[in-house]
Amino acid sequence: MPKRPKVVLQYRGPLSAQQIADGMNAAFRNATRLYEDADLLFKQERYPTACSLAILSIEEAGKIPLLRAMVGVTDESTLKERWKGYRNHQAKNVAWVISDLVAKSAKTLQDLAPMLDETSEHPVLIDVIKQLGFYSDCYGNAHWSEPAVVMDKKMTKQMMFLARVLLPRREMKVREIELWNKHVTPHWGTPEMMQGAVNYHKALIEEGLDNSTMEEIEAFYGTKGQEQKAQ
Repeated sequence: MPKRPKVVLQYRGPLSAQQIADGMNAAFRNATRLYEDADLLFKQERYPTACSLAILSIEEAGKIPLLRAMVGVTDESTLKERWKGYRNHQAKNVAWVISDLVAKSAKTLQDLAPMLDETSEHPVLIDVIKQLGFYSDCYGNAHWSEPAVVMDKKMTKQMMFLARVLLPRREMKVREIELWNKHVTPHWGTPEMMQGAVNYHKALIEEGLDNSTMEEIEAFYGTKGQEQKAQ
């Protein structure tokens, strides 16, 4: 009788700065791979699978901010909640609404607020689109859905454009995680969190880790003209 394979348990504990950077970079590389695979299939006019792979790329890229939310977290109940979000596909693909917002010229953090709306139907919709690209199924009044019929070039191009937009431009450095833990983590979920994020970007710029200007950062967060708090 063949041996039963060992069950690999999913980790749910705290992570060091190095481990979080490693996780972000693993997600970045895999999101890039999935996008490139989708592009190859798109060029061969295999639109349903290309579209679904693009959405998988979006989900992988969506792990990066969820890992950032674990920086410095040691509380067991909070960790349980954050890991649940990390492994929830709909929590990761919520970022796809950014395509609508970019089309409407979203430029500031306030403009991107709909991405955080828990009542938004976007995550559910994109998950349905992903399933439509992989599987046949029965919907509505006993209507059969077949990927090659329902998924077209236009929809695939939209998903691939979004996947490309959401791909990080580079890998994450451990120092960036350490600075996030210093400036943002202590203020998580408080009114001071936004200013902490501004201070974080200021530290990145000072250490040569960000090519942005403080004017751009303050304009994005809506803090331009406000006195920064002492770090």
